[in-house]
Amino acid sequence: MATPSRGTSAPGSRSAAASTLSSRSAAAASAAHPSSGFSSSAVLTASYAADGGAPPHPRAGASVLQFRDVTWGPPGGHALWARPLTVAVGRGVTGIVGANGSGKSVFLQLASRALQPASGVVLGQPSVHAVAQEVAAAAQATVADIAGLGPVLGALARLAAGEGSADDVLAADGRWDLPARWQQALQALGLAHLQPGHAARQLSGGERMRVALAGAFLSGADLLVLDEPTNHLDRPARRWLMESLGQWPGSVLVASHDRELLGTVGSIVALSPAGLQRYGGNWALYQAQRQAEAAAAQADLDHARTERERALRTLQRDHDAQLRRAARGREVGRTANQASVLLDRQKNNSQAHAGREHERQQQERMRLNDAVREAASRLPAQASATLVLPQSAVPAGKQVLAFEQVVVPHAAPGQTPLNGVWSGPVRIAVTGPNGCGKSSLLRLIAAPGEVAGGRSGNVSGNVSGDVSGNV
Repeated sequence: MATPSRGTSAPGSRSAAASTLSSRSAAAASAAHPSSGFSSSAVLTASYAADGGAPPHPRAGASVLQFRDVTWGPPGGHALWARPLTVAVGRGVTGIVGANGSGKSVFLQLASRALQPASGVVLGQPSVHAVAQEVAAAAQATVADIAGLGPVLGALARLAAGEGSADDVLAADGRWDLPARWQQALQALGLAHLQPGHAARQLSGGERMRVALAGAFLSGADLLVLDEPTNHLDRPARRWLMESLGQWPGSVLVASHDRELLGTVGSIVALSPAGLQRYGGNWALYQAQRQAEAAAAQADLDHARTERERALRTLQRDHDAQLRRAARGREVGRTANQASVLLDRQKNNSQAHAGREHERQQQERMRLNDAVREAASRLPAQASATLVLPQSAVPAGKQVLAFEQVVVPHAAPGQTPLNGVWSGPVRIAVTGPNGCGKSSLLRLIAAPGEVAGGRSGNVSGNVSGDVSGNV
């Protein structure tokens, strides 16, 4: 992944040697994560000289990134947003919200330069560290790789072993304490047993996400870009994430549906097919503003409907009066002693007036309907979620699941095998910390014998029962 260049630095803030190292380190990190869009833990972070190690974070109130009239759409497809996006990203945590398909992930990839706008421009060149929704791990990827710290930790390890090079010295410059801070972060996340060279594919999805987030907060980047970071986190890890966001001195863009997480942000950018709207404050304030907007939009719609009904009644009265006048005119024409030429002229005039009046009323009806439709379009969409569980009716006493000495991948060493029998109707909640094997257990139930071996070896034991529906 290419590393975006930074703007002109202040004199002495960054050496020429460090500037050269920046591209080398980024290239090495990019090679560890070959993928399109975001990589597992996309590293776009420049290296800095020994003036403190971390890049200078933006000043309070300063804008680190600006979208100006930005549009994007798939090749050959329609634009994702009806209105171009214009917004400035400053210091602090900004939540990105919107319905599925509204373009949250695209917005984040535009911010991190992983995508280019179809039109418009994204201004600003902060160092960026991005973490995708799913932290994938290549076959040879290590824990340090998915954290985005592989090049620096590798350089520090070689220097500690007396095998370092001049490039290693540059890579480690200002970050000599990184191994200690890395261990502290892993300790806080319950992953103190992991070594930088540990195989990343042996970790569960939640463990990989924790490692990637730990690397993000150690990156020293100007801007963190986090896409649904709490999806795979357990309660302690979510609490750690929110505490870390509260202490982060730079800027953060975080797309999420997690209302607890959004309750900690300083502002919210709401995306929809129409475009973008920014709100000051956290989720509670956003909801309050949205409710006020919805109430105002509903009032405008009610007013437009009332005006339409009143105007339509007036138009109907005018139409009825016109018909009565036309009927009287015809009656007068039959009984009046007037020349036929004069009667024909009067008839033509009456017909022309009736045509003009009909056209006027048609246009007025269209105007009134357009006003109602325009007012209705300002109402926020009321999306409702429906969970369909086909064939979910289970006769009482029917056995649906049975475990006999089952051990699943990612189970902790020495964990007691699972035994049990469940009869319907029953709902079972599978809970536990990241890495305990919840996802592996569900995959085992859905397809016994197809779960690949993990940290604890192959699946053992028997799973039986009659599981209906889709798992």
